[in-house]
Amino acid sequence: MRPGRYRPLARGDACQTCKSRKVRCPGERPSCTRCIRLGKECTYPGTADPPQPLGPSSFSLRPDTAPSTAVSASTSSLTTPVPGCTPQEITAFDDIFNYISPDSINTPASSFSLPAAAEIFGIIPKADNGLPELPSGWNWDWNTIDLEQLLGPQDSGSANLSDDDRDHLLLLYFSTFNLFGLQVHFPTFYANLRSSNVEERPHSCLLYSMFLVSCCSSDRTYLRQKEDLFHSLARSEMEKALMPPIASLSYLYDALRAGTLIALWLFHKSRLVEAWAMLGQSARLAIVCGLHQIPSSTFETDVAPGSPQWRRRGRNVYYDGPVPKSRVELGEHINAFWCLFNLDRCAATALHWDASFELSKVTTPLPRAWSEYEEDHCHGQECDERLASLFSEEKRTNCGRDHRTEYSHLIKSVVLMHCAATGEACDPAIQTALNRFNQELDPRWKQASVDERGTKTIGTGAASLQFILLGAEMYLKGADLNATANAEVLQVLRRMLGVLVLLREKVSLMPAP
Repeated sequence: MRPGRYRPLARGDACQTCKSRKVRCPGERPSCTRCIRLGKECTYPGTADPPQPLGPSSFSLRPDTAPSTAVSASTSSLTTPVPGCTPQEITAFDDIFNYISPDSINTPASSFSLPAAAEIFGIIPKADNGLPELPSGWNWDWNTIDLEQLLGPQDSGSANLSDDDRDHLLLLYFSTFNLFGLQVHFPTFYANLRSSNVEERPHSCLLYSMFLVSCCSSDRTYLRQKEDLFHSLARSEMEKALMPPIASLSYLYDALRAGTLIALWLFHKSRLVEAWAMLGQSARLAIVCGLHQIPSSTFETDVAPGSPQWRRRGRNVYYDGPVPKSRVELGEHINAFWCLFNLDRCAATALHWDASFELSKVTTPLPRAWSEYEEDHCHGQECDERLASLFSEEKRTNCGRDHRTEYSHLIKSVVLMHCAATGEACDPAIQTALNRFNQELDPRWKQASVDERGTKTIGTGAASLQFILLGAEMYLKGADLNATANAEVLQVLRRMLGVLVLLREKVSLMPAP
């Protein structure tokens, strides 16, 4: 337990937020330090007018303002106390994960959090690593972009966005795209916006879907009120993108990316049937475009539409999807597929519905770091990692460089949890794959960190990964809401609560934005 740093408080002196979280309150008024750090509303008993929450920092893409790099993924769910588990009971992180060795302890990277007014959501809880910054002096020059061509003419049914609003919403999206999973390469996206070639410009359905998911975290009330309008426009424009003859162009790719974001937003709104239908449509588009069977992470300049690399196996029909024109575009295609796949597997596990992709037919390599797609000499196909390796004991031979990323680890853990949830309890094949995956994980994804105060914490990335893996283990131990008490399941649950305790401590120490 960390030694106390605050004065003892008289009964009733703690703020309501600290009381609900069952943590020590500094007692400063009008807002205590803990609430300020977390961006929470701080109220005290007997106060008539509670102080307003901290306003979000101004987002701007102007060259004289540094872009905000912020993403806080799953901290909002940690405001309730963890029952039946105290920090004293969790004496060491290796007590929680029995396969952890206490030899090395890494210090977590600096964390970032979104403004207090942000209502952000997503499928990738991640706050430990800073997001890539826009280039120095970056500026959206809307004067060189044909907005009417991109978004359609401004009429009574349009969003009527100013240049500043578009600037604001796009930066919000780029500041949080790791959370949504649909990663977009800044320079490529901007170059396509300005392109004179209509086929290279992003379709309006993709732009409106970006506005849809980013407006939820905007501090501008009038933009948040356009949420339903953005949804309606994104769906109607998506239908236009699928109409012939446009459907044969690159708009298919934009439509499936837009569908992924729309489905994510619908899940966030608990509109499950609509979300599932949209997810299924996007999955079929991904199959039409061949994104589930991308041959390699290595870009080949001589690949052309209709070539064997992009031909349906066993059918004399070619993919209608676009062929990437650069290494970066290839990376975007790979990331777009895995974002859709990950969302589909998460939803299928949660709702107990059938997943859209068969594992045996997915051969697209797992995503690499963006820096690798930007390199002049990308590593070859022998360095690609595929889902099939998750259930294979065969050792991969590569160049010696570790190409795995946090995102690829997350995808594999989600697959393991889905297999455990839909398979038989105590399935030896899944249990073996789970054990092997745990053993091969880098220590930073399964170890605690000790800060300068001696407080043991866990990074949000590692916590998310381990929480999913422990969920898979619960399924394998026979977790069932209708079953009687299971000692093995309860033991796994205790370890999950231990992760929450360490993560809650991490959140309480997070610096103010």
